[in-house]
Order: sequence, then C-alpha cells, then structure tokens
Amino acid sequence: MLSKKERSRIPDSTFSDWKKRNLSLVVGFTEDDPAHFKDEVYRKISESKTFKKTLSALLLVFQFYFSLTENMRGKRRIWSEQKKNIVSIVTRISPLIGIKAACKLLKISSQRFYRWKNEIHCFTSTFNLCRKLYPKQLTSKEQTIIAEYLKKPELQHWPLRSVFYQMLNDSQAFMNLSTFYKYARALRPDFKRFRKPKQRIGIRASSPLTLLHMDTTILRVQDGSKAYIHFIMDNFSRTILGWKASLEWNAKNTVSNLKEVCEKFNLFHKPIRLLCDDGSENQGAVNGFLDQPNLFIKKLIAQVDISYSNSMIEAGDFTVPTRVHIHPLAASPIAYPSFLWFTSIPFPDSLLHSFVF
Repeated sequence: MLSKKERSRIPDSTFSDWKKRNLSLVVGFTEDDPAHFKDEVYRKISESKTFKKTLSALLLVFQFYFSLTENMRGKRRIWSEQKKNIVSIVTRISPLIGIKAACKLLKISSQRFYRWKNEIHCFTSTFNLCRKLYPKQLTSKEQTIIAEYLKKPELQHWPLRSVFYQMLNDSQAFMNLSTFYKYARALRPDFKRFRKPKQRIGIRASSPLTLLHMDTTILRVQDGSKAYIHFIMDNFSRTILGWKASLEWNAKNTVSNLKEVCEKFNLFHKPIRLLCDDGSENQGAVNGFLDQPNLFIKKLIAQVDISYSNSMIEAGDFTVPTRVHIHPLAASPIAYPSFLWFTSIPFPDSLLHSFVF
C-alpha cells in the first residue's frame, strides 16, 4: 500500500508497532477505497467511542487556541508572516466546509484570502514586491551587500548607522540612510538578546538580633605588620554589635568577641542563627562554646549549610582599612563609620588599644 518514499519517512519503531497492532479495532478508509462512502463505514465511525472522545478533546483544544487569538498582540503581523501557510490550509479544507467557513476559522476575510492567493511572489525582492510595479527597489546585489555587512562578526555589535557609513566608506553600495534602515530590519539576522540576570536578594532577617554575621578581616599597618579584626554584625539593622582586634589568627579572638556580644545584648537564651564562613578561626573553641547546654545559637556555614553567602559582613570588612584615620586632636586612631578616610596607623599596638567605633 505504501510507496518506497512513504515507507522511508516512517520510523522503524512506528512501522513495527503497526505490524503488531490489531487492525480490527481501527476504523477508517483510504481515498481509493471503493467502500469509503458506504453507510456502514459512517455508522462504525459514529458508534466508535474512541473517535468521539478524541474529537471532543480536539474541539476543546481548538476552542482554547481560538480564544487566545482574540486578544493576541501583533496578530496582524503574525498572520501576514504566515499568509502562505494560511492560504494553503484554506485551500485544503475549503472543499469540505466551504471558503467562508474556512476563512472564518482562520480569522481572515474571504477578500483577504483571495488577495493573498493571487499575490505574485518576487523572489529577488526582500519585501516580495513586483519589480515592474515597484521599480525603485534596491537591486539584488545591493540587498546581498547589506546582508553581508550585517552578518560580519566584527560589525555585529555596531549601531546600524555606523554599519551604514562603513558601507559607504568602502564604496560597496549607495543609498539613503532611511532606506538602509528599512532593509536592515528585514535582512538583519536574529541575535539572542543579552538580558542581565536578576540580582538575587541575600538572606534577610525579619527582626533585630535573630540573624548575626561574623567574620575576620586582615588590616595592614604602616610598619608592615598584620592585625586581625573580628566583627559581629546584625543582619536586620546592619549594625556592628562587637569587634575584637588581635595580632594572632585563632579562634580565641572569635570566642571572646562572641561572649562579649552575647553578654552585652543578653543573647544567651535567645534562638539565634550565626552565619560565618568555614575558616579555622570559626572552628575549635567556637564549636565548643556553641555546644554548651541551654545555648540556642545555631552556627551556619555560608554556602555549605545554606545557599547564601556571608557577603553582608564581608562587604563591610573591605571598607575597614579606608575608615581608620588619625584624628588631628588625638594621639590614637579613631574609626569614623560615616566617612571614608585613608589608613594612617603607625604600629599595631595603637590599633589594639585605641580602635573604637
């Protein structure tokens, strides 16, 4: 029944399924079947429950898509771009339901259908316009040159005006700028627009003293020494609750600062989340302190226990070296949270004894 060309288009799995299927349950006919107009065939179709269910489902889907096209934006442009397919569909179904009904289903008038059907397609014109009726079009060579310039990799991110003047400087084609714009919009290849991803909002607390951040930053003084400053910040108010400076990098500095903050704000018996990184200064003695009974502080490792980072306090750490300044009326450095100053600390000892917020 099938020709070699038709057979080659059928996947092997589908063809194998057809061979094994019980065809007695299938109702249908072919165009060359002499009995396809008999009443018995129509009766079988009308009595088929599967056919009725399938037809009902198709009608529901059709009604859904039909309703979508009522308020579709750019419907006229889409219909114009698909006019060849629309004319083909109307031509195929019009012998069954008539021209008017077919046009109504596809939401076009009969006059528009005949106008589209009788259009003469000019393949040398970008806008499919007859050159005899519209002789002032660009030539095929000029259209090809515009398309080549628009597809050049080195010109892909240029404005259209710049591409136009580059083409004029190269003496490849000559036309008005507005004409170039018109053809460029039709010939320009579609590029995927770069859309900046939405910035993700970090972790946020709903009330003060429920989520704390802690981190240690390194501060270099003028003699080349390093000072390690540990901070604890409140997520809700973004206030620095406490800090400790030391010349050693260890967990004792962290525990000492954490104890002082808990005593100052009475946090020993409150359920608190403490967000930090997985550095060595946040291990050992810190875990021993947090594992005490009747202490409800839960330590969270950023980007390990939760997907969020500890960027809120880390951003504050970067500004510390620029917020420390020797006050002109004092012999000790004073940090001004409201202003940014250059660092001017001669020795680390002065930092440890006099660094205040």
